[in-house]
Amino acid sequence: MTALHKLFIRVHARYTRSTHVADLTAFARWLIEHEYAARYAQRLAFRALRSLEDSDCPPGSKWTVDALERTFRGVRQRRLYRHARRAFAAFLQSVGRLAPPSDNGPHASVLAAYQGFLSEVRGLAPTTIAQHLPEVRALLRHALPEYFMFALAVPRMLSIECMLSRTERIDDFHLKVSRTEKELYEEFLKTEEAEIVLEMQQYFAQAKRHAGGIRFDNTSLWSKIENRVGVWFAEVCADRNQNENLIQRSKEAILHRMKNLLAKTIRESLGTK
Repeated sequence: MTALHKLFIRVHARYTRSTHVADLTAFARWLIEHEYAARYAQRLAFRALRSLEDSDCPPGSKWTVDALERTFRGVRQRRLYRHARRAFAAFLQSVGRLAPPSDNGPHASVLAAYQGFLSEVRGLAPTTIAQHLPEVRALLRHALPEYFMFALAVPRMLSIECMLSRTERIDDFHLKVSRTEKELYEEFLKTEEAEIVLEMQQYFAQAKRHAGGIRFDNTSLWSKIENRVGVWFAEVCADRNQNENLIQRSKEAILHRMKNLLAKTIRESLGTK
């Protein structure tokens, strides 16, 4: 049984008959290995199928970032297509089939100078610099559509942008959060919480059907919830061009609420006949 058969138990024919079946199978295997939620992984694979079949890239070819952006550009449900593009890009990068992007834009020299400043003057690690550069690039494209020599102003602009005034409260979370962190928290409640709670309830309902009584692996379930929250949080931050490390309290508040809901679901499952 291939990864596509595991992911799509009933409707796998459209995937296995595609000319891109090898890429789709490898992508499905990658999604399963990285513990994507089944329904979410199905959505990503479906949009990958639609995008690949509409593209002119041959199966098994090496991709560029520009080609991915052109291919995964759905007219409807653009956010889901962006998610599928990032997941497919991560898969391609893991197998060495994604060419590194070349920055030849109007701000290339400013970005190169700023990268040198972070490395040589500030002494930051390459991984830390890699987190800063996409935000600086997005900031320059938004604020400076034409080329201006404002390299000295960039660090100050970033520091102003990143200073978060934590004055908001979230339910019973013990720490104050910024307005941005509260907005992310509320967006999660609107878009993801109900589905996760339903999956919790179904999980415990199945556990109660065992002949020997209630049997469940609470640690494994919580690990899946943490992974799902982490994936959602990373994708939303990427959509907003925000640094995850600067708004971690939003993620902590979400996980805090999920722990409370998990405990509530366990109590209800134990108390219901």
